Amino acid sequence: MAKGNGSFKPKGRAGEEGEGAQIDMLIDRRDHVVNVCEMKFSADEFTIDKDYERKLRRKVSRFVEVTGTRKSVQLTMITSYGVRKNMYSGRVTNQVLLEDLFGPHP
Repeated sequence: MAKGNGSFKPKGRAGEEGEGAQIDMLIDRRDHVVNVCEMKFSADEFTIDKDYERKLRRKVSRFVEVTGTRKSVQLTMITSYGVRKNMYSGRVTNQVLLEDLFGPHP
């Protein structure tokens, strides 16, 4: 179902509008959806706070701005144990856990 994947790192230059935004992985799907994937390691559930939520929103908006995509863009977190549900975690559309990639751990 995936059409392609890769990473995205536009550079913001001094005096230019906009900032750079590193995106860990992109999945460009044939169903006109792009998954913007953010990867985080944590010994427990990963907690998104106000500042980090702002960074995630900026990454997604910068991607849309630079690429001009008209596809649906979904934020996907790839983490060890998931994202802790709180007032800032609602922006996350999908989650992939360590267990999803490697099976249950002992």
